[in-house]
This record gives sequence, C-alpha cells and structure tokens, in this order.
Amino acid sequence: MLDKDNNYGITRSLVERIKNALEMNLKTQIRKIFSSLHPADQAELVYSLDSDEREKLVGILGDKLEPLLLVEVEGNVRREIISYLDKDTLVNLLAGLDTDEAVEVLEDCEEDLTQETIDAIKSSEKREDIEEALSYPEDSVGRIMNQSNFIAVPKDWDVNEIIKYLRKNKNVPQEFGNIIVVDEYFRPVSFASIGSILKADGKTLISEVMRNPEDLKIINADVDQSDAANLFIKYDLKFVPVVNHNGILVGILNSNDIIHVINEETKEDMMLMGNVDSNDTIHASVWNSTKRRLPWLLGSIITGSMSMLVINYFAPTIQQFVILSAIMPLAANLSGVSGTQTLSILIRNISSNELEKVGASKVILKQMLVGFFDGLCLSIIAATVLFLWKNNIKLSLIFGTAIIVLQILSCLIGTSVPIIIKKLKLDPAVGSGTFITALLDTTTSLLLLGMATIFLVNG
Repeated sequence: MLDKDNNYGITRSLVERIKNALEMNLKTQIRKIFSSLHPADQAELVYSLDSDEREKLVGILGDKLEPLLLVEVEGNVRREIISYLDKDTLVNLLAGLDTDEAVEVLEDCEEDLTQETIDAIKSSEKREDIEEALSYPEDSVGRIMNQSNFIAVPKDWDVNEIIKYLRKNKNVPQEFGNIIVVDEYFRPVSFASIGSILKADGKTLISEVMRNPEDLKIINADVDQSDAANLFIKYDLKFVPVVNHNGILVGILNSNDIIHVINEETKEDMMLMGNVDSNDTIHASVWNSTKRRLPWLLGSIITGSMSMLVINYFAPTIQQFVILSAIMPLAANLSGVSGTQTLSILIRNISSNELEKVGASKVILKQMLVGFFDGLCLSIIAATVLFLWKNNIKLSLIFGTAIIVLQILSCLIGTSVPIIIKKLKLDPAVGSGTFITALLDTTTSLLLLGMATIFLVNG
C-alpha cells in the first residue's frame, strides 16, 4: 500500500521514494508507483519534482503516461511536460481525453505544434470536434463544453423509442441524469429526468413528461465562461445546453465544468490583484518569475516617487513637527486598507454583474458613506490617543480630520478606479491595487502635511 495521508494527497516520503527511484533509474518501480496513483495525486507528485526529474519521469513512463495528468497539471509545468513528449505520444494521450480536456491541453501548445498534433489525430470525428472547439473565442463556453457526453431526443418520441435508442446506441454516456428534448431542427426545447421517463408508460410521449420549457436555461457557445458561471450560480443549475448562433444544440455544460471555471477565475483575480501573472507560480523558474514581476516593481518605483516628492516638499514642516513622520504611516495604512477592502468588494460584484443591477453611482455613494462613518470612529480614537500623548489639540484635530477625509477618499478611489478600468474594457483586477495604493499614499502625504503646514506652521 502506498504511503498516503487519509487516502488522499501524497506524503514527503512518497516523493522521496520516487526521487530515489529516478536517481537509480528503477523504471519498473516508478511505473508501478505512478500507475497506482489518482491523476490528481500524480500531478501533485510531478509538481514536487524539479525539471530534470520531470523530464526523466516522462521519458520512463512514455506512452504509459496517464492522459488525465496533462489536464491536472497546468501552466508552466504542463508546457514543460508537453515539450518532453514526442508528437505520436502526445497524439495518443489526447485521444484518451474528452474533447474539452484535449482542447485545454492544446491551448498550452505552440501554435504550429497544436495544428500539427490535430492533423495527426486518427479519428476524424475527434479531430473535427477539437477544431470546432478551438474555433470559439478563448475563455468562451465553446472551449469547455462537452460535445458528446449528453443525450438528445426528438420531442415526438415516446418512452419505448427512447429506451430502445439508449440500449442500441454504443455512444451513450456512462453517467447522465437528464435527457435534452429537441425540435426538428435540433434546437433544445426542454429536458426530462431519467426518473420521470422510467416511471411513465411506454407509449407516453417525451413531450408529456418533460419539464416546463421555461425551466430550461440555454447558453450560447460564444458566451464568456465567467458569465456562464454566474448563470449557474444564480439559478443553481446542474447543466445547461449549449447552442451555436443558429440556436442548434452543439454541446452541454455541466456543474463540474463550472466549478473548474470558478476556481480558475478566483485564482486569476487573486494573482492579478497582487499584480502577479497567473503563470507565476512556485513552480515557475527564477528567471520567468523575475521577468513577470519586474515591470510592476519598476512601475511602483515611479508611482511611489510621487509620494516621496510630496514628503520632500514639506520637509520643513516635518522638521518642526517630527511627530508627523510617526503618524503619517498610520494614516496611509488606514486609507490603504480601506481602499483595498472597497476594491475587493467592487471586483467581486463586477465579476458577478451585480454592479450593473445596482448602478455605479449608488455604489460609490454608499461606499463613501461607509468611509465617512468608519473615519469618524477611527478619528475619535486616534485623535484622543494623540492628544493624550502630545497634549496638542490642533495636531489632534488635524490628524482626526485627515483620517475622516482619507477614509472617504479611499472608498471613492477604491470604487471609482475598477469601474473606470472596466469601462475601458480592461480587467479591473489588473493594476487597480497598485494604482490605488500609490494614489492614496500621495493623497495621505499631501493632505496631512498640507493641513499641518497651514494650521500649525502658518496658523
């Protein structure tokens, strides 16, 4: 029995066994261990190896490589494994995958290799399905829909005809709970559960047991995957028929596909909010990670210079009131946290299309009110502590007022920036965090030091 924790995941000792086996070139042992693992555990194991070990592992496994492993790994690691495979092996592996899974793998191939690999697939039906899926826009429903794993029958069939069809059709999926009902043009009109069909009399028409047509939600293959995810969440769907621009049934989208989409969207938004490329993982090379992060860091130097120039301009004020250099980071931190909180809420609601329903102006006004009340509470606490510490009522009032104004501004900026970026047809998660932080840092320095100069130095 393999050394595993709670029947899932892999342990460090198992990784060490594989590493030692690779070092000693124990091919039989490697194949035996690897074939005993679930594809998800195989992927976890592959992630634990370095590039040289992965190359050696792929060479040993060869055509015995589990096709689903290519689906489970992602990003740089998937591209790396593909580069170790010869064309024939890659073609054979893709033949063992569903069309949507094969498309996901091919998306990580070089363009010339993708077409060469597709041309080499022996099954004309599989080849055509893959080409059709790749013809849809990137990140669209057409890329992830299943083109064959569903049952569709005409609305004028009776139960006996359906059962006969299911028994004779060799391509019937192993697992399905609903049958899609189509019209004479193969356009979906409703669906019926297997349970309702089996309970009905043999001569009962499917149209008599199918669900109300209004219960059927249909989605176009060109629709973005994130919009499809919102549809599934809103109506708590288990599946959705996918149609082309003529309304003809071309595939089906299941909840499992959407779970994957939601997971990927969440990870991508988290990475982008941190100004990190989605391919920049702990498995990426040092050079690739450096190359992806450096432009954002250079940008931060430029934006951070604005705050530096403001502080330098008010240097005489800071020299007279050194306490300002101590309280300024606190004010900047409060406004930064508030801006980030607001940004997170906005991006979440933009991705779920909630913002369009409520209206941008109402959301901005509401967030500014939240900023005012948060600022009021924080200013009372901060101003009181500062007064007890320095016994300077003017300084305390300036600090308290600055906090209120900054909280309002941080909520205004935190809502406005992603909305503006969205209006420009860009992803609001990209760059919003850096821009908001730089803007709030500069605003904090300018407001606090400006008020101190006016009311303490010149006042």
